[in-house]
Amino acid sequence: MAEYGEGNDVEGIARKHGLTVEQVYALLQRQVGPSEQQFSSPPPPYPPPVYYGPPPGANYSAPPAYPGPGPVPQPAPGVVDDDAIVAEYGDGHDVEAIARRHGISVDDVYDVVLRNVDDDDPDSPADPAPSW
Repeated sequence: MAEYGEGNDVEGIARKHGLTVEQVYALLQRQVGPSEQQFSSPPPPYPPPVYYGPPPGANYSAPPAYPGPGPVPQPAPGVVDDDAIVAEYGDGHDVEAIARRHGISVDDVYDVVLRNVDDDDPDSPADPAPSW
């Protein structure tokens, strides 16, 4: 009885105590008395909702479709964007896909990455000494 009052579902109570759902409802009715709504039957189903279309004679048309994001900008021929290539490589993009996007060979992608990684090497003798 207390479990039902705490909001536990009847099927769980029945399973826990080795009873059927009907036996749990019978115990509840014996202790509380019959209620207005009988426990054993589910409530009657609601009628399906009514579809309301446009009023007669209304000129209805669907909204325009989304045109999409537009064309993807392509790099200028012969210009290699080192920063973009290194960033894509660092994000783990496929090297062949990077090469296709930038119109260069796979070897060129590796050359750009190595050239830029070597430029950022703090142990490189070409870098000035820190000022601190």
